[in-house]
Amino acid sequence: MNKKELIVAASQSTGHPQVLIEVIFDEIQRLIVEELAEKRTVSISGFGTFTVIEKPEISRINYFTKEKITVPAKSVPKFKFSDVFKAQVNRF
Repeated sequence: MNKKELIVAASQSTGHPQVLIEVIFDEIQRLIVEELAEKRTVSISGFGTFTVIEKPEISRINYFTKEKITVPAKSVPKFKFSDVFKAQVNRF
């Protein structure tokens, strides 16, 4: 299921217009990204937790040229499903 299919399904199950569902979906997505960009955690009860992990700078070797390269430090988003969510998925 992609975003459009999700919006159509939510519209059908709630009776709200697709435009409204899409605006709400986009705003929730924007807020989650904004919080993660500020290195804050977003927890949605019964669904899961979005966090940011800091990966340190590391040295690697380019296998083709045998040249030593440095991979810069970066922030990586992570999502952990809640136990309630996992239980619901396993129930089906």
